[in-house]
Amino acid sequence: MVDIALFLDTHPCDKEALETYQHYKSMLKDARSEYTECYGPLLKTDVNCENYWTWIERPWPWE
Repeated sequence: MVDIALFLDTHPCDKEALETYQHYKSMLKDARSEYTECYGPLLKTDVNCENYWTWIERPWPWE
């Protein structure tokens, strides 16, 4: 993702790079959702806090 984003900084109209970026962005979103569902949020930005703050809802990895 970082490399493609850097490439797009210098080639903003490259359609193939844009499609590649969107493809991997979608894959990353799916992988993060699957991880969060199985193990809890990896980052605070992954917290599903519709009703309350759930960051500390599950045990920490070392518990």
